[in-house]
Amino acid sequence: MMRKTRLILGLACSAFLCGAAISAPAMADVKLGGMFGDHMVLQSGVPIPINGKATPGETVTVTIGSHTATAKADEHGKFRAMLDALQSTNEPQTLTAAGSSTITVKDVLIGEVWLASGQSNMGYGLKATINGPDEMAKAEHPQLRLCVVGNSPSLEPIEDRGCKWQLCTPETAKGFSAVAYFFGRDLQAALNRPVGMIGSYVAGTPGQSWTPEEGFKTSPGLEHYARDLEAARNKSKDPTTKPGKVEAGVPSSLYNGMISPVKSYTIKGALWYQGESNTGEFAEYRELLPALINGWRKEFNQGDFPFLIVQLPGNQDRTANTATSNWAMLREAQASALKLPNTGMVVTIDTVPARAILHPKNKADIGARLALVAREKVYGEKIESSGPTYQSMSVEGSTLRLKFTHAEGLKIAAPPEEGKGDSQPPKEIKGFSIAGSDQKFYLATAKIDRSDIVVQNSEVKMPVAVRYAFANNPEVDLYNSANLPMAPFRTDDWPVERDGK
Repeated sequence: MMRKTRLILGLACSAFLCGAAISAPAMADVKLGGMFGDHMVLQSGVPIPINGKATPGETVTVTIGSHTATAKADEHGKFRAMLDALQSTNEPQTLTAAGSSTITVKDVLIGEVWLASGQSNMGYGLKATINGPDEMAKAEHPQLRLCVVGNSPSLEPIEDRGCKWQLCTPETAKGFSAVAYFFGRDLQAALNRPVGMIGSYVAGTPGQSWTPEEGFKTSPGLEHYARDLEAARNKSKDPTTKPGKVEAGVPSSLYNGMISPVKSYTIKGALWYQGESNTGEFAEYRELLPALINGWRKEFNQGDFPFLIVQLPGNQDRTANTATSNWAMLREAQASALKLPNTGMVVTIDTVPARAILHPKNKADIGARLALVAREKVYGEKIESSGPTYQSMSVEGSTLRLKFTHAEGLKIAAPPEEGKGDSQPPKEIKGFSIAGSDQKFYLATAKIDRSDIVVQNSEVKMPVAVRYAFANNPEVDLYNSANLPMAPFRTDDWPVERDGK
């Protein structure tokens, strides 16, 4: 009888233990966020968060070189381990994340990480640029790494998604953003440290698609975008609506799907080449671009990281008209964003030919100019990164004298345009218009007086305003000794009508 009782108790205990084993939570493999993978570049000089998933309550240890950090997964299985600041190194490192299982990330470099975003001129691939095949053949840079965020708009912010890091080779570079490639190549060579470029861009998209929802709440003039986003969300929940892909033009949709997943990855700064799709709303863009910049900075929680803007080039057939120009006004709106801290801009007004062309092929000059701005403003090199920039105006009888900053070696030179600049410099300065109080502009003659420009027109006896390169596609030819072009400007604040294009 006692043996039978012991047997029953034994079976009962076995059943209890078995039940306990069945009800215990399964151990999940340790996983890292989608931005982390082989061949990646981690940002040097600042603490680095490494995020991922594991079993709730599990402790995960992240190690790279002599640096180690631990974190406990929360109730949702998410963990975030904070590594101390890492020094830049050209030598490949191995990163491990260990818990109930171990994941290993190989060939990790420590250097500079930049995010490149915008529409088609940012997404324009290396293979389609001037001398594309030759440039591709030379694109063998093991210290430059490329990562592309796929086109995936979303109505809600996406926390995590994959981004495959690749070594820069002729094959991986050919379809990558040419502007971002040339920037990264030049920056890597100048700094002699690894550079990682994250590309997140979609052709034909407006700035509001790339702006986080919170950004629309910073200005009453942008609140209609928040309402448009909410309307799109409500429509998607309507049971009578067929499920479909979210349109990239929906406000915040591209930020949610293609920038939000990047914010957990530490970056040095961002490159922004966009605005073509907003030329018809140039006045609103004065509010939209700052909302985007401030929104990104708030969401990334990485301080006021550098934000470098590519000012739009010329577009449409060449004209000297200064009365109506959507593109000139959009460029002015872009320049107005420079009032925000830690921002910079490159001028590209000279990189297009006389004919109408939406996608100029000269992306090498743009990437090079961006690299100059980064080297001076971000990395502290003593170099010139800006072309002549308007400073002040004074009236001298029937002429106007203009003063500029960054005007050392002011000269007339042939624009690179499509990379086929004339061997002989132009004989006269082009691009200036002058007006009296009647606000009627006339083409002006101009001459260089040391680092000043003096402009006049015999029809304007008492000039009060001047404009330079203020047209959709103006003809320009002024540079400084660093061969950087003069920035478009106007001295008046008179209303400019939309040109309907």
